[in-house]
Amino acid sequence: MEGDGEVHAETITSRIEDNGPRPEEDDVSEVLKLNVGGCFFTARRESLCRFKDSMLAAMFSGRFPLKKDDYGACLIDRKGYLFRYILDYLHGEVKIPADQSTRISLLEEIGR
Repeated sequence: MEGDGEVHAETITSRIEDNGPRPEEDDVSEVLKLNVGGCFFTARRESLCRFKDSMLAAMFSGRFPLKKDDYGACLIDRKGYLFRYILDYLHGEVKIPADQSTRISLLEEIGR
């Protein structure tokens, strides 16, 4: 955006072409396929954007182009075996891993 608050049409057009439809144009309950470190999940965009200041919300808000694999799943370069705990948390469930090494890995992952 320009300093005086004006936005040129070319800028808006290129953003829409690069990033696809804006979130307000999307169905917020859209189900997305995710490839997280080789583990596959499905999740609603609304769930992934639950915490507005999170990295996931930024990724799936429509502000940035998504990287996709050959099957159309959105790529997230993180530890897939831990991601299910993140999804559970986004759905309001707190599940503590029974295995101590998994708990430690999860704490390290969310502490980033």
